[in-house]
Amino acid sequence: MSISISVDEVRALTPGCNGLAFLNSAGSSLPTYETLDAVISHLNRESMVGGYLAGDEVAPVIEQGRADLAALIGGEAHELALTPSDSAGWVKAWWGWVLGGNIRRGSTVLVDRLSYHSHYSALVQTQSIGEFRIEVMPSLADGTVDIKQMVIDDHVSIVVVTMIGTHSGNVNPVAEIGALANAAGVPMFVDGCQAVGQLQVDVHKLNCQVFTGTGRKWLRAPRGTGLLWVSESIIEKFQPPGVDGTNTNWTVDSGLTIGSGIGRFEEFETSVAARVGLAAAARQARELGMAQIESTVLGLAEQFRQSLGGLEGVTVHDTATQRCAIVTFSVRGVEPAMVVAEAAKRGASINVSSATWAALDMQAKGLTQVVRVSPHYFNTPEELDKVLEAVEAVTGSD
Repeated sequence: MSISISVDEVRALTPGCNGLAFLNSAGSSLPTYETLDAVISHLNRESMVGGYLAGDEVAPVIEQGRADLAALIGGEAHELALTPSDSAGWVKAWWGWVLGGNIRRGSTVLVDRLSYHSHYSALVQTQSIGEFRIEVMPSLADGTVDIKQMVIDDHVSIVVVTMIGTHSGNVNPVAEIGALANAAGVPMFVDGCQAVGQLQVDVHKLNCQVFTGTGRKWLRAPRGTGLLWVSESIIEKFQPPGVDGTNTNWTVDSGLTIGSGIGRFEEFETSVAARVGLAAAARQARELGMAQIESTVLGLAEQFRQSLGGLEGVTVHDTATQRCAIVTFSVRGVEPAMVVAEAAKRGASINVSSATWAALDMQAKGLTQVVRVSPHYFNTPEELDKVLEAVEAVTGSD
């Protein structure tokens, strides 16, 4: 029997819950006192003994964090690199895949319509190197991949899919896409930036070979943290850029030799304090339980969508079969920024999501901006009511 999350308890452990209805976890969520203390304590230690010694002292903490992160996505610690962000890990992996000579000349790279700006940009930037075509997979009206229309033929060299778009609560059928890719012998990269920390994830059930995530969103870790998981079955095929002495051997006679394993994706200079905070956040997520977190956040989001749907002039854009805790909507005749400003007057923090970050899907839907509300397990229905009140105010129906 699952144990539900005590909202009062988790709010008491979060300093940002005092006074503000924070509803922007899809952007950068609120850390707990425990995570905050872990980061500050490490910075204090660096001030006393220097960054190198302080880093050596917390090496076991960071490695435990790596193991906890791997467990959260169903992988193994030796397959997981710690990165500065989802985008940093994804882009480095992609460039490493291309530079490793793994894209056939003239082949097709399949992408989904929910693709994020920085990921799609990496594809475009490497086209002249890999000489490949980019093709968008067939999509349903909601922007998710239309599995029934999917074809992975001999021209396809890799599949790139977004689990959840930054601009939408719709969830792609990643496992089904991965099953088709595996059957065709084609590897799959998954952008899990908006999934880690709010949904249960298992990279093996998703049938993917590469998976990326971030710390600052649903995991509630510090900014400047992320993760990159690469299946050990293909890890030696990557030649990532930006390698340094921590993952290469260098002699005048033999030149540079990249070390084996996941270390090739990590660099020496990083914020150790942020990684200590990431480790703390990962441990807390595991202690709460991802099944409980997922159930809580999805329940809040669905309740809020139903309430929004009852307001005149409001269009909710999350209509896929599977949805998450990102809720996006438009108000007829009202700029999204006005809704955000009105919510702020009522003590609620929400934001605007722009087509800049998800041009393929937003343009297909004829949208330039939407209001984005993303409740986490520390939020309450009463806090979401503040947003409903703001919508009623801008439509003149209050």
